[in-house]
Amino acid sequence: MAARAILATGKDRDTRGGVAPWIIPSLVILRPRASRARIVAEGDILRVYVIAPPEAGKANDAVRTLLAKALGAPKMRLRLLRGQGARDKIFEVS
Repeated sequence: MAARAILATGKDRDTRGGVAPWIIPSLVILRPRASRARIVAEGDILRVYVIAPPEAGKANDAVRTLLAKALGAPKMRLRLLRGQGARDKIFEVS
């Protein structure tokens, strides 16, 4: 639940009265092929360990699923902004 406290800080109201999309205020570092899936918060960095291999987007999908579970939001609300083929990633929550 430490990840929830870090991830929940970026939500703001927009001028139309709705909730504006926000960017997860931490750099997400992917660690594929881990022994178990987990999120470790280290200061401003989230290290996300997933079991999936880094091929054909499997690891990115696993990261999206794990972050969505930590946020309590549907995984379709998370969009990968940067880092499709890299281990350093930036996600947006809409």
